[in-house]
Amino acid sequence: MATKLYDILEWARLSGERRAIERIKLMVLTASLDEGIAIQRVDPNTTCSPKYLHLVHKAASDVVGSPCPVAVR
Repeated sequence: MATKLYDILEWARLSGERRAIERIKLMVLTASLDEGIAIQRVDPNTTCSPKYLHLVHKAASDVVGSPCPVAVR
């Protein structure tokens, strides 16, 4: 799951508008605080819970306007 969070955010960065990451950050702010994760500092080694991963996946898909291709279970 460590790389998947990074991959989702990279996809959003490359596929979305200029402020996509900031929009995702606002959408998942409460969960990020609970997880102790700063969206801007996510790297390939950042770990998170499956629940948080699904939340970020959905937020990225909503912000970009198309389904995120990174598979999450």
